[in-house]
Amino acid sequence: MRQVKGFVHSIETFGTVDGDGIRFVLFLAGCKLGCKFCHNPDSWNIAAGEPMSAEEVIAQVQSYRAYYEATGGGLTISGGDPLVQPEFTAEILRQAKSAGINTCLETSGHGDSDKFGKLVQLADSVMYGLKGFSTEVYRKLTAHDGSLVRRNLKLLGRSKSQARLRYLVIPGVTDTDEELTQLSRFLRDLPCDFVVEPIAYHTMGIPKWEALGRPYQLEDLRPPTSEEMEQFILSLRGHGLKVLGDSPSAGTRRSA
Repeated sequence: MRQVKGFVHSIETFGTVDGDGIRFVLFLAGCKLGCKFCHNPDSWNIAAGEPMSAEEVIAQVQSYRAYYEATGGGLTISGGDPLVQPEFTAEILRQAKSAGINTCLETSGHGDSDKFGKLVQLADSVMYGLKGFSTEVYRKLTAHDGSLVRRNLKLLGRSKSQARLRYLVIPGVTDTDEELTQLSRFLRDLPCDFVVEPIAYHTMGIPKWEALGRPYQLEDLRPPTSEEMEQFILSLRGHGLKVLGDSPSAGTRRSA
């Protein structure tokens, strides 16, 4: 049988923030969204990754499996972005499913829609990273306008009964009433039960940009304060969006 190989940026065997429970987090090499705040710009180049086969990945997961199963965890495929290596990602998800390993796909949603749809079907859960919502904000923060991200978000909303949205919080940019109004209207008609996980913007990646000889273009932005994060969570709920950690009855979108 032909081995499917891909390129891996790094591996975390005791991940606690990329999905439920303790997880084996596989960071694949390659990303095409071009986030100007990325804290791992060294992960964009697929050729800089380490070659591995899907079998080698699953063998490593199996060696720690007892820890993952004891906590309701499993395997998370992240990046970079897994959509840059859809065949490799699909083969890992298929082999994990055959082995009974829980899987999570973590992506920005910037990739081929047909291939994204197939990966969503293979993964047990999906974490979808939003850098805001509107065209204007995506153009400010990334190398693209976000149209592909929004198209795939709609596809996700029609394919899964539940999904987590990891939403980047930047004061005055992504936390505005206009952004949340557009997001809540977009999600309103989708059958998926979305839960939003606010992610605070930070500047810890600046040294990597400097090491790569690339200018950091967002020096006018700042991280949110704890008070601003608390206010953002209230704003999410005010727009009828469910926040990670809320009770199942929290949020009003479902009942609207």
